[in-house]
Amino acid sequence: MSRAAKVPSWAQRGTLLALLVLTGCAQRGAVLDLHARGAAELEAGRATAASALLEQALDLVAPERRSDHLDLLHDRALAALRADELATAESVARELVAADDRARVADGWLVIGAVRARRADRARAQAEGPEAEPFAFDAAIALANEAQAAFASAVLVRGGWSAAARNVERMAARSERWTRERDAAEPAASVVAADGTPNVQLVPTDDGSGTAPATGEDAATDTARAPLGALGDDELAQLLEALVRAEQDKLDARAQRRRSTGTDVEKDW
Repeated sequence: MSRAAKVPSWAQRGTLLALLVLTGCAQRGAVLDLHARGAAELEAGRATAASALLEQALDLVAPERRSDHLDLLHDRALAALRADELATAESVARELVAADDRARVADGWLVIGAVRARRADRARAQAEGPEAEPFAFDAAIALANEAQAAFASAVLVRGGWSAAARNVERMAARSERWTRERDAAEPAASVVAADGTPNVQLVPTDDGSGTAPATGEDAATDTARAPLGALGDDELAQLLEALVRAEQDKLDARAQRRRSTGTDVEKDW
């Protein structure tokens, strides 16, 4: 018969427990030290160095315990944002959004809004390039709207947060301005076909008795009244564009009511 495994004595168990406690204390100490050093680098404006130190600190934290280190997560997200590590900044910020602490949830939304705002500015710059894609303006506007929504979430979570509220107004103004610029950059639709005849669309009349011509801006409005099943690809695209523009008009109207008379040059992130 094989001999039974030897059971550790109480003294041995105590030694093992002490080693585990010491190891845990040492690890917590290392996390605190790296966090403090990273925070100091961040305060000094050295975002890249801060980001690296704070990442090392988080690497020492077990995945299931990261939510116990909200201050570390906040500093990590902020350092990544300032170091232009946008994917990391948003990823860590979403951990804050999932936390139970309302203040840190609001901080998470603020960082997410700042990430989307920066991406929006870059998309807008690309829209000015000589080889810009037709949808470049749309991408910039969509990102600006996402940034506005994130900042608005921060305001809702932490009521009366003026810094986040100002960013809501700025992104609303930016979205409206870029929408005007996009519309101004689009060539006007021709009302004359290649053969010189009027470019007329036939759409159902209100009484259903026949069809009536529509040209120019009226065409999009009239197309919106046509049954979806009766629309071809071009007409359906016009309908969707009309609906999108109508929704954007609503957002623009709300933004106009909220907009202050201040300039659009300062930032609160």
